[in-house]
Amino acid sequence: MALGQIMSVNSYQIVLLTGESSQTSEQLYIIGSVYLVASLGYWFMIRNLKSLYAITLPWLFFGLAFMLLGIAPFLGDGTVQGVVRTTATAFYAAGASSGAVMFALNFGDEGKAIPFPSPMVCHVWGKQLTRSVL
Repeated sequence: MALGQIMSVNSYQIVLLTGESSQTSEQLYIIGSVYLVASLGYWFMIRNLKSLYAITLPWLFFGLAFMLLGIAPFLGDGTVQGVVRTTATAFYAAGASSGAVMFALNFGDEGKAIPFPSPMVCHVWGKQLTRSVL
């Protein structure tokens, strides 16, 4: 789950892997909508299903994102490559939206109040922030 937290720090990481330095406003709205819908889906899953589903589904999305990103260079047309890369970014955003769920389940609070942040919590968040800055 800690690796899931690290991969979920920022859905913009996959955009950097695609070689693009910016997104169009259309791509931004698509990715933002996917992130919002997936976040609501994870919330629904964590409340109504076993936690196992909310923990494993992001890995499916991450795998699809990296698979699409890997086949994109072999597609001939630049337009098709762009669509495949945007789709890969959307799948990564769907997986990355599970970050809060991964964090809550990793430390066992699931929305309950924690009396004080444990050193491990501070360490994990510090690593995530350092990774997102780099």
